[in-house]
Amino acid sequence: MTKRVKILILSASYGEGHQQAATAIRDAIGTECPEAEAVIVDYIRAMHPTLDSIAKYCYLQSVRFAPMLYGWFYNGTSQIAPSSLVQRQLNSIGLNGLDELLRREAPDVVLCTFPTPAGVASHLKQLRRTNVPLATVITDHAVHSQWIHPHTDLYFVGSHPVKAGLMKRGVAARAIKVTGIPLRSTFFDSADDGTDRATVKRHYGLNPALPTLLIMGGGYGVLGEIESIVDDLLSGAGDKRPVGGEGLPGRGLVRGKLALPSGMQRLSEMPLSSGMPPLMPPLQILVVTGRNERLRAQLEAMLADRPTQWRQRVRVFGFIDAIAELMAVSDLMLTKAGGLTVSEGLASQLPMVLYRPIPGQEVQNARFLVRSGAAVLAESQADVVRHVRDLLLWRPALRADMQQQAARVRKLHASREIAREVIALAERGRAENRPGHDLRMGPASPQSSKTAWDIG
Repeated sequence: MTKRVKILILSASYGEGHQQAATAIRDAIGTECPEAEAVIVDYIRAMHPTLDSIAKYCYLQSVRFAPMLYGWFYNGTSQIAPSSLVQRQLNSIGLNGLDELLRREAPDVVLCTFPTPAGVASHLKQLRRTNVPLATVITDHAVHSQWIHPHTDLYFVGSHPVKAGLMKRGVAARAIKVTGIPLRSTFFDSADDGTDRATVKRHYGLNPALPTLLIMGGGYGVLGEIESIVDDLLSGAGDKRPVGGEGLPGRGLVRGKLALPSGMQRLSEMPLSSGMPPLMPPLQILVVTGRNERLRAQLEAMLADRPTQWRQRVRVFGFIDAIAELMAVSDLMLTKAGGLTVSEGLASQLPMVLYRPIPGQEVQNARFLVRSGAAVLAESQADVVRHVRDLLLWRPALRADMQQQAARVRKLHASREIAREVIALAERGRAENRPGHDLRMGPASPQSSKTAWDIG
């Protein structure tokens, strides 16, 4: 009896994106090939639990309180060579543990959604301690040396600029698939189910007639200044004419003068419902704080001290699975620029205001989105308020154009495409030379040394 295909997915829980990408692919493999088995392992936690705790703490503290330091580290390691001492040290993290895991699980393919295990698996192949096919999913619109390793057979990337960046660093075009960043099935299912937005809005206690802003704080709620942004948006503070000018890469909309469209009133001149505080803009807000329960409590405490009408206009969520629904009922999203969140926004055709992207991969994500025309970049809290009011209240035509641009660049079915490619890679590996996947190998032969880095 033929052994069923087994995929070992190596990820890590530094932010939510890597793990959710792994989960999306595992589920897609189950859909595309029900007889296949996909197993997810949190690599750093499994290999070095103490190191995992320390590294995760340092990561969260750096992105919250010292993002420039994180950016310095990210950029400083973005060009290191595979043969460098630093890379060799990184490739030794859990080397023997991964060797044992591969022998125990005997997978047909190793798929990595986090860079560290990709480097370790590649090193094991270089040492001739395994011949298992190796694939990597890059979960940002960014190119970084930690994702690129000479014995990786296949890369899955989110966009053509990332493919071009990999090729510039020597990866063969044939080894790169532009699939998009893998998403949970709820995003492409909701795009096809014809659910009425007004019905879902009422489910969440929202007014179907009001434009809706979704604020995503990140998996760990690290987007800053959320309380004061909500305060300013609902109070009408700084209520001025719309932001003017055209979108520019890396800068959002240029500040400048812009006359109001004919017949459009200022917010202060618009009729408000009885009992509503003066100048309260006609919008409503959804806030997702992720796993940051302290931030959720602070927001709820702030709203408790505000007028009843404010509390009716704001909904606060912690970590929630129904992100696809929240995006489907929203008209604009305020977020950092995490690879998974912005891909979910694109899938939902949701225009974005990007604020305080983490230096490094999120800055590169932001650059891709702004250049694509699906997002604007706010440089300050005042910019956030101006952009939100501009896009929600003053310039719906611009928001509609951003929706069209999001639809143009989105890739809904990345997880399914990756699942099909990985299963095909496993079957090719079996057909070529790997009966039973002998993980222990002898000396390398000239033919077996060909890798994805061999262009042509």
